[in-house]
Amino acid sequence: MKETFYFKNWSFRFFMALLGVNLLSFGCLLKLGSFTCEASQSTVNSILISGLTNLFLMVGIAMLFFSRLKGEAKDVKYYVSAVGHALFIVWVFYAALIQ
Repeated sequence: MKETFYFKNWSFRFFMALLGVNLLSFGCLLKLGSFTCEASQSTVNSILISGLTNLFLMVGIAMLFFSRLKGEAKDVKYYVSAVGHALFIVWVFYAALIQ
């Protein structure tokens, strides 16, 4: 049996990874995580986390776009990843505006 590569599933996985990394960074911000955030490492950590979240966001949107081009059937994963990525885009632009 040959498995088909579904872009919508990968878009959903990247959205979940994006959500997980953001929750971990929020926990680090509140110092509730299981790891410690020292003052000297906070800048490096924030740069790495920001780059990782931007990568997950761009790749997830690309997978969603390819899913749309391929004409895959839309299901819950497709809609959750579409709405979730759209909300993260709005959040990124809002965060850029308030800085």
